[in-house]
Amino acid sequence: MATNDKNFKVKNGITLEGTINTELTSNNSGGILIGGLPIASGATGPAGPTGATGPAGASGSAMSLVEITTNTSLAAGSKYFVTSSSALTLTLPASPVVNDQIEIFDASGNAETYNITIARNTKLINGNAGNLIIDTDGGWYILLYTGTTYGWKVG
Repeated sequence: MATNDKNFKVKNGITLEGTINTELTSNNSGGILIGGLPIASGATGPAGPTGATGPAGASGSAMSLVEITTNTSLAAGSKYFVTSSSALTLTLPASPVVNDQIEIFDASGNAETYNITIARNTKLINGNAGNLIIDTDGGWYILLYTGTTYGWKVG
């Protein structure tokens, strides 16, 4: 196995201190909020001072919000909130198209203990032929499919 064919981890470089509110609620506009911040709506821009809702997904429409507690096959255009007390494997789509986007958030805040494996499903992740291992408590990752050269880019 070549050195670039191993599982890898992406560190987000952000240190959070204190309590993070992960309560899901809805705002007056029908958007979904996590910790008081908008996470899904039909708007195309970030929340503004007047209470506008969050950004749209890659296709120009709101990304769907999915809470998961078991191994799951992921779909483009979705935000996944992992609320599990066990290790999970999340499998990327088999036939992504350029600009497909998926977001994954460790809402339970225990990925360091119970790693979340993002199975690449034959496509590269950051140009690597290995799976992505999320092991940062409370980590939030955005995966964007860029084509066959680099595959899914993680940010």
